[in-house]
Amino acid sequence: GLWNPNIYVEDLFWNGFVDYAWADGGASYYSVGVELLLEVKTGFGFIQVLPKVGACLKKSGTLAVFFGIYPQIPL
Repeated sequence: GLWNPNIYVEDLFWNGFVDYAWADGGASYYSVGVELLLEVKTGFGFIQVLPKVGACLKKSGTLAVFFGIYPQIPL
């Protein structure tokens, strides 16, 4: 970590997932994929940021790549 500007990297981990859903008309949808997550803390550990990048394969055979940043502030 860095003391100034107070950023600490904790864990780096993979997460695999499978999503499945079906609609009223009998249609089904599914995807399977992986995501890479990194736990980062700042503000002396008060604010946690969880950036995520991943890829999934959909039922249609297309590959989707996604990225997101999820802040977590305990209140």
